[in-house]
Parts: sequence; C-alpha cells; structure tokens
Amino acid sequence: MFAVEMGGKAVFIHTASGNKIGWTHERLGNRLHLHNTAVGKAILAELPDLQVERIIDKWGLPKETKNTITDRESLFAEIEEIREQGYAVNNAENFKELHAIGVAATRQSGGIIGGFSVTGPEHSITGGERETELADAVKKIVSEFELELALA
Repeated sequence: MFAVEMGGKAVFIHTASGNKIGWTHERLGNRLHLHNTAVGKAILAELPDLQVERIIDKWGLPKETKNTITDRESLFAEIEEIREQGYAVNNAENFKELHAIGVAATRQSGGIIGGFSVTGPEHSITGGERETELADAVKKIVSEFELELALA
C-alpha cells in the first residue's frame, strides 16, 4: 500500500492484495490516523516533532484496539525507535490481528512524499527474521521509488 499525509491523516492512494480473493483492509481514499498504522508512524517519524505535536493536538490519539498507542510519551518513544531502525511496525493497533511494516519515502531535497507498507496476520509479518526480511524488502522498494523520482 502507498499512503500520503494530508491534513494530519494517512490517505491511501494505492492498494494491492496478494491473496486470491482480492481482500484488502484499506480502500483507495480511506483516511486513517497516523499514530496507529505502520505507514502513518513511518510518516510521523520523518516529520519534525512540532508538526507531530500539532497532528496529535488536532486528531488526538484515539484507541481502536487494545494495542493502540494512546499517550504522547509512548508515541514519541516509538517514533525515535522508527527513526533509528528505518521502519515502523503496527502490532494490531488499528485492526485486531492485523500487523504491518511501513517505510516512509522522502525526496532527495528533503521532505516526505508518503509511505509504503505491507500488511498481514502476525505470523507472516512481525517478529524475528521475517520482520527483518520484510522491512528490508519494503526499504528496497522505497529506495527504488525515491531513485525513480529523483531521475524523473
């Protein structure tokens, strides 16, 4: 999936499903909070802290599942971790049992473009080597996307 930040929310502008029934949990144009999606948290990690604060002030940190981050301190601690590791993880924070890995895409000159994510059940997304492999794969996609934009 690919999403951009608009008005402090993640707006999905491309989705695809790898399974045979074509199910996807997000639809084009859906607007979700940034604090509880992998793509949203990856985008937040690229923004200045003051802008993150403004987004929180505007939309709050509503709880959607038992795993949703609902306080600023925890969110900023996770944002710092995302900045260090280069990807964000959603551990069933906006949909029960749905996990995701997200990576932000940026311009060479600076500034956020949006973010890519991959989603699925916990056993196929997060934890150990599988999480690292998927994060590396999404990072590679983002790098290729950023390069294409730089060459355009």
